[in-house]
Amino acid sequence: TPGALAVVGVGIRQVAAATAARTGTGTTTTTGGLTTTFATGALHGDAAVALNNSGTISVGASANAVGTGPAFAAAAVGSGIAQSAFVGGTTLGTGATATLVGGNASATLTKSGTINVGADASASGSAAMANARVGVGIGQTASAGNGSANVTLTNAASTGTGTGTTATAGFTGAINVGASANAIAATGAASALASVSAGVVQIASGFTANASVVNDGSISVSANANASGTAAFASALVGTGIAQIANGQAGTTVTTTANGATNTVATGGGNVSLVNTGTINVAASANANGTNLATALANANGIVQSAFAT
Repeated sequence: TPGALAVVGVGIRQVAAATAARTGTGTTTTTGGLTTTFATGALHGDAAVALNNSGTISVGASANAVGTGPAFAAAAVGSGIAQSAFVGGTTLGTGATATLVGGNASATLTKSGTINVGADASASGSAAMANARVGVGIGQTASAGNGSANVTLTNAASTGTGTGTTATAGFTGAINVGASANAIAATGAASALASVSAGVVQIASGFTANASVVNDGSISVSANANASGTAAFASALVGTGIAQIANGQAGTTVTTTANGATNTVATGGGNVSLVNTGTINVAASANANGTNLATALANANGIVQSAFAT
């Protein structure tokens, strides 16, 4: 049975991590005589990853199977671009006065070029099955226990400026995430499955958590499935075009004025933001052509935003 398989785990992976280091310790003894050690001072750093793209980044898997008998093709991309920044914290003091301290974490992607992430599977034979899947096109994660966690994606565009020798060319940033499956069966059944779990995923977790997308260019997330045979089944799914999650902590800061009055201000929390002056397209398309039976299913979810303060 002719078969073709193509797999890409991760196209680009960026990871940064930092943890707090104790600089002083103290001890306390309970009434039962148990002695515990705690930190009295610590140094902490920040963790940051950044990717700037003004050219073209392409991450793709392509599988093509052709035979006179049954044919099978599968293509998968786990993640096109994965950015992760993690900061660990430490607790100063003990008991009711204990305080968690730590640095900040950030993941930033700034682009004026093109990013393509795709999986393409084609099968042709007496019977045929094609399966194309993309897990996550662009994934950004920042975690800072008691600091600020920020994930930012900027997809820029410009019409250009100036004239003559001072002219600056225009550009349009583009993000294309797609899965395509095509199955053609001459005498038997055909099945085509195409799916994208998420085009863009942002996850921020910290005392203050912020997830931001600014799109002046184009973002396209798509799944396309086509099947043709005596019995044909085609399924196309986009789980989420853009998903933003910010999980922050609710807190307060109390300040005292010169006359002794107090002012309490809410701090921390989660914030998500999407500013779009360009185009965002999220689509799923399924086509089935069967001489005896044909079934086509297509489903796409656009933008999901979630912000928490716990």
